[in-house]
Amino acid sequence: MTTDGPNDAGSWPRTAIQLYSIREIEAPLPDVLARVGATAFDGVEFAHRFPDADVDRTAAALHDAGLDVAGAHVGFEQAETNADTLSERSHSVGTDRAVLPHVEAHHFDDEASVRSLADRLNDVGRHLADRDLEFHYHNQDHEFARIEDRTGFDLLVAATDPELVGFELDVGGAVAAGEDPVALLERYGDRISLVHVKDVSAPDPAPGAGQDCVPIGTGDVDVPAVVRAAREAGVEWLIFENDEPEDATQALERGAEALSEAVAATRDQ
Repeated sequence: MTTDGPNDAGSWPRTAIQLYSIREIEAPLPDVLARVGATAFDGVEFAHRFPDADVDRTAAALHDAGLDVAGAHVGFEQAETNADTLSERSHSVGTDRAVLPHVEAHHFDDEASVRSLADRLNDVGRHLADRDLEFHYHNQDHEFARIEDRTGFDLLVAATDPELVGFELDVGGAVAAGEDPVALLERYGDRISLVHVKDVSAPDPAPGAGQDCVPIGTGDVDVPAVVRAAREAGVEWLIFENDEPEDATQALERGAEALSEAVAATRDQ
């Protein structure tokens, strides 16, 4: 899936927050959206609360907050067996993009397992395309395990149909695995519409070695370089994420500030 959308290469991506990052804010979803709307974020990406949300109230809250929707994280089962409902709910809140956030590491044991996963992704992508939904795959760190002379991620990109499967690059996961997200954006920019800007501390980077999520600008991710590369690749959305914030409210406020500052600083260069 190419990125020939409203953001052509060279224009500036918009900013959003993955709502999983602020899951510990104990408030109704419309109230959470109002709080996001009070920050510099342009939009949100839905996750665990989306399947159960009242779509009419959610759509109204998004409108009132001045927010757009970058996409929604969904599971394989939901995409495969409840595609009609997923499509209806997604379009009701103003998005045509579904993102698979995670698969188990065993899908990257060898080339055959990667190709099997790619076949399944292609099938889901075709299934959703029939319902006017784009399908994207979000990486962790285990996708970058070496399989002979390539990574599992390389094999997955090559084996998926670009008309059916796009990618959401999680730069924190890439850095934790020892990969350069800028190089990935340069290599695969035509397949990447979304970038998760997640900063991490990864003292011993390797697939499966683990990572600690940290506030933007305090870890091992070169955020300005990622922003520049995302712009050149024509990425549509830069999406802030912190899986393990010490304080969700502070993560929301500081994430919005840090990401907007990184975009502004890069814009001035």
